[in-house]
Amino acid sequence: MDQNRKGLTSPYFKYSLSGLQRILTLTNTDKLSSTYGCSHRDYWLYKTSDFPDSVRNFSSHSFALASVHKYFSIKERDFFGDIAKASILFWMKTQHKDGSFDEFYPYERGWVGPTAFTLYSNIEGYKLIKDRFSNKEKEKIFLTVRKAASYISLGDKEGDDLANHHAMAYLALIKSYEILDDQWVYKKSLVAFENYLKYNFYDEGWSLEYDGIDPGYLSASCSFLSKTLNVIQNKEILDLVKIYSKTLKMFCYPDGCFAGPIGSRNTMHLYPFGFELLSSIDINIDYLAKFSRFSLETGNNVLPDIMSDRYLHYRVEEYLVTDRLFQIGKANLDGEFKMQKENKVYLHKAGIYHQNNSDFFLTVNLAKKFVIDFYSKKNDTYEYDRLSFTGIRILDRSGLYTSQNISKKTKFKKEKNLLKVEGYFGKVPTENSFNLIKNLIFRFLLLFCSRSTKASNLLKRFIRKILMFSRNKKLYRLEASLDLNTLILDINIFSNKSAKTIDLQVGSNISDRYVPQSRFSRVSDLNLKQSLIDEKTKNSFITALRKKNKLNFNLKLK
Repeated sequence: MDQNRKGLTSPYFKYSLSGLQRILTLTNTDKLSSTYGCSHRDYWLYKTSDFPDSVRNFSSHSFALASVHKYFSIKERDFFGDIAKASILFWMKTQHKDGSFDEFYPYERGWVGPTAFTLYSNIEGYKLIKDRFSNKEKEKIFLTVRKAASYISLGDKEGDDLANHHAMAYLALIKSYEILDDQWVYKKSLVAFENYLKYNFYDEGWSLEYDGIDPGYLSASCSFLSKTLNVIQNKEILDLVKIYSKTLKMFCYPDGCFAGPIGSRNTMHLYPFGFELLSSIDINIDYLAKFSRFSLETGNNVLPDIMSDRYLHYRVEEYLVTDRLFQIGKANLDGEFKMQKENKVYLHKAGIYHQNNSDFFLTVNLAKKFVIDFYSKKNDTYEYDRLSFTGIRILDRSGLYTSQNISKKTKFKKEKNLLKVEGYFGKVPTENSFNLIKNLIFRFLLLFCSRSTKASNLLKRFIRKILMFSRNKKLYRLEASLDLNTLILDINIFSNKSAKTIDLQVGSNISDRYVPQSRFSRVSDLNLKQSLIDEKTKNSFITALRKKNKLNFNLKLK
């Protein structure tokens, strides 16, 4: 789509255009097809999937937003309106009797992902094009919404411990209340909000994602919560976005990168809606809004262009709904982004240390046993040299081990100008892949789940546990400290006598935890080496672990 055509209302719209065209390509636009409106190309065209992933029909809202955007001609808007309607109607057909939907596999019956996510987007899409539906179709939509809202109201049965999911549950229920006008749904939404607050660390300004702070999903929570404010003016949400923004500033890097392996879920996507909507009420929120726009232009933002087909729909929708704020005058492009000058913060519960001054920008995650993002300023210019340290990875005969794992047994503290960490490496659980036999066994289990919501929830809880969390095996132990005066990281690794070290990596850009919305390629990442040591040094480290069962070395950040 032509980015030079008149009508570009914001940079978010500019950077969503090619993604919107991709979503159209992923969608079946054949009106005579039984899968008309399906946005899962692997299912309707390639036939490589045996079920339609409902998350792909998150696209309904994007199509509906395009159908009311003046950038497009009348014919184009009408086309998008038709596709938005078809997308909503197809989404409805994929719903289970219990109100749930599937994303990764048949009979998944996901709670927030995908049920709450797609409920929100399809309600918002419906509101924009509701005049296109007959009364009978509207009745079916309301029934679909009611069933999905009822399923979401049952709460988390998957044991995911993801704050952003609880924020989305609240958003989906608030939007359901808006179109159903049902007090029962409203009461359930309040319960969902209370459940979200259970994951909130108000004193430090963050919320839990599995076992720690994750900036990408914290920005998502800001977006989801902010999207409820046009229905219910919840002052507590304004306070939450304010304190979250103050924390998120520590992950807004000088080159436009945002977070990454430093978070508990390694995410690097920034959700801008909440910050653009509320930028006028708080200086820290305004900082995030301006950084978001700055990041778009640097090539270091996770744009729709670099996202996979599965998650492209989320990013395009977020950009288009943020762009609409500029269309209706609720956001503006005033002011350029300027880096904060001085800041020093230590969040003990999160294990995050941050320092920014005229010489450097430093953010450290101690809970991940030293994951470091460091930027050193070049003389008196606005340019920085980047160094990223994502921990130690050791390939042993028994598997791959990482120092990145988060464990309650890890000890970390700040003593004056010294940061200290002590803990065991975790075994990476995601090295195993499907083969034919495993796939047949898995499909057999899914047939059993076809008749039981409870069985589906238990299976997903089990899958999440084995994929997301490292196994604590006391084979390798780390003791490390960072001197904040000299900026020297002192690292000691101790191996058990049963350890059989094969290879070793001092990482700079690797994320070990399985998180589908991670590991995107940013321009700045291309300049990083996969390992911070050369081959000769690496071999000497491996020898030391094999012969002496211990290793000591230093890394100088600057």
